[in-house]
Amino acid sequence: MRDASLSQVKYTATVIGAGTMGHGIAMLLALGGHRVCLADHQAAQLLKARDLMASHLEHLGLADAAGRTPSQVLDLVDTSESWQEAVGRSDLVVEAVIEKREVKRELFATLAPHLGPHTLVSSNTSFLNAFELIPPALNQRFMMTHFFTPPYIIPLVEVVGAPRTPQPEVMRVKALFESLGMVCVALKKFVPGFIVNRFQRAMGREVFHLLGQEVADPREIDRAVRASIGIRLPVLGAVARYDYAGLDMVLSGIQEAPLSEEERQEAPAILQELVAQGHYGVKTGRGFFDYAGRDTTEVLRERDLKLLKVKKVVMDILFSERPQNES
Repeated sequence: MRDASLSQVKYTATVIGAGTMGHGIAMLLALGGHRVCLADHQAAQLLKARDLMASHLEHLGLADAAGRTPSQVLDLVDTSESWQEAVGRSDLVVEAVIEKREVKRELFATLAPHLGPHTLVSSNTSFLNAFELIPPALNQRFMMTHFFTPPYIIPLVEVVGAPRTPQPEVMRVKALFESLGMVCVALKKFVPGFIVNRFQRAMGREVFHLLGQEVADPREIDRAVRASIGIRLPVLGAVARYDYAGLDMVLSGIQEAPLSEEERQEAPAILQELVAQGHYGVKTGRGFFDYAGRDTTEVLRERDLKLLKVKKVVMDILFSERPQNES
């Protein structure tokens, strides 16, 4: 741990908060060869974070994959119980503290006077609208960069800039994380939960409904999802799968056999519009995506080959597992 002379070091990033997400984000940056200051007011948390990083690097082969030794990666991460000196010499400050509005609001207000003239600030919040919590001084240098646990394995970062943050600044941070091998998805505007957490929340509602209605046991639900959606999602995502199913068939299913009160009220307008225009997806050459100029057989063959690759991985995992006890 190094607390002295932080002001003499030029950091790519200062990560504030050394918990579950913070230590992983700091290690991710260090794996890319960047010098990072990981700050937390609790010395014990910093010691734990360093132990966790050392364990990840030793047992997961992450350093080898990055062409570095574990010690070389750890040497790029300084830890400190204060961040005031480091943030002034950082290109980016990543806030990764507890998900409480007042804690974040206080941090942002305290942070602003210490920043360097070109330092950008991002929040790793999962649900809160951090744009409502920042002081005016951060209006043009603030964004949200939402990582997923563990950030050194799950490659997604959802990025959205504050209303007054120039787009080139958002793209600068996006490019930084893409250079680390991350998949950066830019949102046009903030929505609580971003993209993925909203999907997970919707799926969670159905999980709890099925369990509450005793439709199936937990293990059977998980097996069903992993052996179907778990194979299709990596290849088709959430939108393109409708194009492959046929938007006309999707609309017909919603209208004739609704599964929820929302579907009973009215089918999605965007779906009705595409079908009315004769855009049914792959079979017509256009749906949510444009397949014009490509033979349908070729498109389906490409999909199927990818599905076979994912299927092999998923099935290997499923058949290698022992049945888990259910509560």
